Amino acid sequence: MVVVIQAWLGSIVVSTNLTPWVITIHMLLALVIVCIAIQTYYWAIKLRNNQFLKNTDRSFTWITLISLVILVVQVVFGTDVREIIDHLNQQGVQRSEWIDSIGLPYHTHRILAYVTLALVVFLYFKLRSSVLVNTVQFKYAKISLILVCIQMLSGIILARFHVPAVAQTVHLVVASLLVGAQYYLLLILNKPESGLTPKAV
Repeated sequence: MVVVIQAWLGSIVVSTNLTPWVITIHMLLALVIVCIAIQTYYWAIKLRNNQFLKNTDRSFTWITLISLVILVVQVVFGTDVREIIDHLNQQGVQRSEWIDSIGLPYHTHRILAYVTLALVVFLYFKLRSSVLVNTVQFKYAKISLILVCIQMLSGIILARFHVPAVAQTVHLVVASLLVGAQYYLLLILNKPESGLTPKAV
């Protein structure tokens, strides 16, 4: 059902010539579909073996949740930035002037990107120094760190080199992967199993 709604919204995006609020909803719904798929995978894995649920510190869960919420807000501002760029392009504004012409949405998006980076790095080192260093939780913290670094690099390229098309695609795809990785990390950190003996470091 969600996929059908997403397809319908996609047709609306095209038929309304990239109406701003429709693009934002379209992107958020795409992320919802990603999270539904990840949730289904998590349930399937958990039914077969729940021994990978090894969280002895609830602060890990809260850090991941806060990071994920900020990331989603960052995505919303990112779609806003994209919408403004489309508008500037239609007005004939030179490509080299796009970033300077965006204003508050771009600055907010950039600040949130640094906050996300800080939280992901903090969580990575916190997990690395814990008993979870040899677990799947740490593996996904590492994946999140790699993705957020790629995301930051593509963002810098977009800002410094006048929004090249390839970097736009990389930025969008990696953002979706990062949301997915963070959401799965949240799931596998969310319910610590009593009686489990974590691996020694």
